[in-house]
Amino acid sequence: IYGLVETNRGRGSIAEFVQDYDGRPSRQLHTCVEENILDIGAAEEMLAEFFAWADRCAVALVTANIDNFLCQFDREGRRRLVMIDGFGPASMNLKWRIRLALPALTRLRTSKTRQRVMSNWQRWSSDRGNGAASHTKG
Repeated sequence: IYGLVETNRGRGSIAEFVQDYDGRPSRQLHTCVEENILDIGAAEEMLAEFFAWADRCAVALVTANIDNFLCQFDREGRRRLVMIDGFGPASMNLKWRIRLALPALTRLRTSKTRQRVMSNWQRWSSDRGNGAASHTKG
């Protein structure tokens, strides 16, 4: 992430394009499961590790959209989860300033986001088992 910059939609963060070792775009986590690149248990383990890191580091997460999680592969076949959107608030109001100043409040917010992500993931998983192609945003 390069930090906050002015964009045509206000201030925002700019990051590099997420790609695998071979230059191809990294796929969404659920796509890797759909294409049998990962089993669902491995994907859920990656999500759990990601949220443990976010909790440990008091990272403010706000989106529950499972489309925002990518699986990036390196040359040795190791994988890592990358979240491409949903860090921090859309606008920095007083509530968010307080939340970010107090790590316990940030962790509480991230915990709620984790619950929503996992609920959306379970809904996607259930829909997948029923043959539906549903991507839940939230």
